[in-house]
Amino acid sequence: MEVQFIVNVILVVAGFIGSMFVKDLVDKVKNLEEEHKSLQDRYVRRDDFKDQLVEIKSMLEKIFDRLETKADKQ
Repeated sequence: MEVQFIVNVILVVAGFIGSMFVKDLVDKVKNLEEEHKSLQDRYVRRDDFKDQLVEIKSMLEKIFDRLETKADKQ
């Protein structure tokens, strides 16, 4: 009967340590999710940046074309 008691105690301790480990992992994942959400407000996605860059380039081309065709240009 003593062996069964020792095995039960070992399993309970191992289960407690395992549950603490899993709880720690879950907390870390939640913190990472919160940090990820805050980063979305601070940075621009690459494809959004490329789209905006194309728009800026087209506007600059229009400006340069107008400057090239300006009448009082020497």
